[in-house]
Amino acid sequence: MANSMRQQVTVFHTYHNFVLPHLSLRLPLPDVMDTLESGKRWQLRTPAMAAGLTDRVWSLRDILMYRVPPWPPCQVGYALRTVQDDQQQPGECV
Repeated sequence: MANSMRQQVTVFHTYHNFVLPHLSLRLPLPDVMDTLESGKRWQLRTPAMAAGLTDRVWSLRDILMYRVPPWPPCQVGYALRTVQDDQQQPGECV
């Protein structure tokens, strides 16, 4: 149950940051004179665009079809955390 909830929250956060443009983050287009005719005056941006993580607004399909690369293995001298560690996820490098 908790794993399912974690996955749903992850999808929501990803949607919020990569798909949903926020009006407070919009930028004015450089040539306002040309855009007055078309009615477009602003470049809509997502929080991920504002943070420099991407250069475009993603679609929900893009998010769901994105293949996450595998997690890198632990470096030599590090051990995997166990479930008994209180604040860490199992399988994380120490």
